[in-house]
Amino acid sequence: MFVKLDLKGIPNRKVEAHEKYQLANEQEQFVVDKLRIIYPHVEWYTTTEYMGVMNPEQNRILGDIIGIKKNKGNMKPDIFIDLKVCEYGAELFFIGSITIDSISGFAYKQKGHYYICSNADGSDFIVVDCKDIYNLLYNKTTKCLRESYWHKYPKPEYNKFIDRFIHHKKFEGVSGKDYIPGHILRRYDKRKGEA
Repeated sequence: MFVKLDLKGIPNRKVEAHEKYQLANEQEQFVVDKLRIIYPHVEWYTTTEYMGVMNPEQNRILGDIIGIKKNKGNMKPDIFIDLKVCEYGAELFFIGSITIDSISGFAYKQKGHYYICSNADGSDFIVVDCKDIYNLLYNKTTKCLRESYWHKYPKPEYNKFIDRFIHHKKFEGVSGKDYIPGHILRRYDKRKGEA
């Protein structure tokens, strides 16, 4: 799935901190509109549209987009997508990355959960299954993490990942903002080999 998806032209612009939420809503709606056209056998919603009102914890677990396969007799969601778009102005070979905090909430042993990681203009993106990313972080010994420039507060529960960093760390401990970079995520793109 998602092999026919085209995200070219995804809304993106330079925004102030207080405008990021609005931009994220526009990006999510853009993807939902594309999915509705390309995959009409699934009912697609932004998670806010589906839930009505969202709190941060629901967003952390359910992601940004929900898909419900039609003709199955119930309205239980089957597909959950968390969208990661690279910030405006970034080089086009960079795609959105995935933080440890996101993996611990959205990817935690969840079936049918996917990340879509896009570059700044949507001309390049990947789709990764959360099971693969969860296993990479929690069950493999691969060095897969980079330290965030916005390293805020270390979380002791993440210190078990200290040996997973690609380069030496500047800050003490491991922050939930530390992340798996796009060049590693590309290895897990589910669209590779799909027709």
